[in-house]
Parts: sequence; C-alpha cells; structure tokens
Amino acid sequence: MYANLQPNWTEKDIYIKCSPDFNRIRRRDYFVVHQLSSFLRSFIPGPSPKIVMLGPGLESAGSNRIVRKILCDSSIFDVVGFSAGEHTGMGAGITLRLNSHCFDLITLYSNTKYEREQDRNPQRSNRLFVSGKEGKTSYCLTPAARDVIRNGNALIYVVNSSKANEAAFRNDCYKEQFSAAISSLRSSLYFPLLVIAAVPDSSTNKIAAIDVSRMLDLSTVTSPWQVILFCMT
Repeated sequence: MYANLQPNWTEKDIYIKCSPDFNRIRRRDYFVVHQLSSFLRSFIPGPSPKIVMLGPGLESAGSNRIVRKILCDSSIFDVVGFSAGEHTGMGAGITLRLNSHCFDLITLYSNTKYEREQDRNPQRSNRLFVSGKEGKTSYCLTPAARDVIRNGNALIYVVNSSKANEAAFRNDCYKEQFSAAISSLRSSLYFPLLVIAAVPDSSTNKIAAIDVSRMLDLSTVTSPWQVILFCMT
C-alpha cells in the first residue's frame, strides 16, 4: 500500500516511518527532546515565537553539543531558515518548525568559539555579562543581551549537571549570572523558563533535577519553570 502511495520511498523508508517497534525505540531515545517540544507547545503563544537559549552548559565540555543534537533531530524539528539579529549584531537565530508551528531559536554565547578557546580570562571579553561596579561582585546582562531576552517569548538556560560540576553550582559567579539572566524575564504566564540539565552520557553521575532547582533557587522564580535532564548521547 505504501509503495503505491509513496513510490519514491525505499523499503527502509517505509520501515522507519511505519514500524511501531522502531518508532517506540526512537521515542524512548529522544524522550527529552519530546519533553522540550511539549514544553514549547504548552506555553508559547503566537505564530512565530522567539526562544532564547543561553547558559554555561552551552560552553561546557560534555554538554556543549546540545544545539547540534536539537538541530539534527529531524524527526521532531525541521530547520526552516535563519532569523537576523536585531540588537547590535546579537540575537540571530535559526527558525525551526515543530509540527505546523514555527519558532526562532536564538542561542547566546559569551563569545565566538575561537575567542572563548583563546581567552584565558573569559569575563574580560564576555558579551553576555558584565561585573558590577567596584566593591560589588554581582553580574548583570549587557544591554544587547538584555534586549534579546526581553524581546523573546521564553528562556532556556543550559547547565552541565554532571556530579563533577557540582562545585560550580555553589560558585557565587555561577549563581549571580543565572540571577542576572532571569532578571529580564517578564512576570507572565507566557514567558516560561526551561532549565536543561545536560550530561555527556547515560553513565555519567548526574545531579538530580530537584537538586538543580534548589541550587538555582528556582522556587523564587515567578514565571512558569521546569527542569529536565538531557543526555548528550
């Protein structure tokens, strides 16, 4: 029947698209990505929302492949095109389609990959955060980064939740940058926060989602929020 309706499909294509066993395995392997898609469908209104993603997990060894993993999962997201940045060169993104809905995924890094690898003092050239005035240790967003987040519809914050990275959660800089990022969130039901706690692989000892929420003091966040665990393999 499928060969008659879709003559261009090979036997492998028919098996991949129609086999219940194969689709059950695929749903299991991409369960977290399905969680992400469900989160977006539940909270994001409008025809083409902007989802802003940032966080130390995007630049941490072992969890920095998360963007590639999302883009390569063509079973859920289709790459439609690109969106231009509007804030002094910051804020460019990739337009993805989820079912029949499109949204822009805007990923913010502290700097270019080359500059991050070359700079031994990452705070000196950080495009997202600047330290407070003299005598203060708190951080705040740069004007461009703040504008990008405020003009978005949701925020995704990525952290490396490996047990080996647990000490970083207790670092004042780590907490202050997270607080600075969420300070730009509008107190609205339609501006949710998703924290992705990523680990390199399933064998990695990881911090539980409930502990991640406690370390980041998510109970104080007024916007809707959720923490999900994300395995890179």
